[in-house]
Amino acid sequence: MTYREMKAALDAGRIGAPLLIHCLHRNREAPRWFDGSMIVTNAMVHEIDICRWLLDTEYTSASLTQVGDAGDMLLAELHTDRGAVVSVEMFMNAAYGYHVHAEIVGREGTVAMAEPAQVRLRRGGAMQAGYSPDWIGRFADSYRLQDQAWVRACRSGRPCKDMATARDGLLATGYCQQLVEHLPAGGGPLAPRM
Repeated sequence: MTYREMKAALDAGRIGAPLLIHCLHRNREAPRWFDGSMIVTNAMVHEIDICRWLLDTEYTSASLTQVGDAGDMLLAELHTDRGAVVSVEMFMNAAYGYHVHAEIVGREGTVAMAEPAQVRLRRGGAMQAGYSPDWIGRFADSYRLQDQAWVRACRSGRPCKDMATARDGLLATGYCQQLVEHLPAGGGPLAPRM
């Protein structure tokens, strides 16, 4: 739901022309079976998909920086055919919890997700906020609303408005395949691939 609100603000021109999207995607802990390419195909795929949809754009190139020697952190900078830049920080073992955030920087302002903490404790001159241990706490309502919209669309025979499509998912998968191919070189050109 938050992404739809961000897109509505962007499409209404409330922040001007989009220049940059900053994304971060941090998991508390990656499963043991998680391998290096899965940081792109299992996690970053969501940012690749949502930013393409938010900006209504295609990617043209990427630079990739693996941070540290554990293989669990990756920085990506993707350039689009409309001149915007998408920066994505992936950290698979952030320890403190599950944390996804996005901010769009426009020529006339910004629009960003609120912090994901559900509860804030204020005590002794300090405030504490908690993060969900996984994606369920952060996105359960979004998945429920998305599923309800899909059922309504199936019943009515009309496509869902203002939502990503299966084609969007296929294109995101194609970009992620290219990013995995570019990991050893640290980046390269991108093109729509299905």
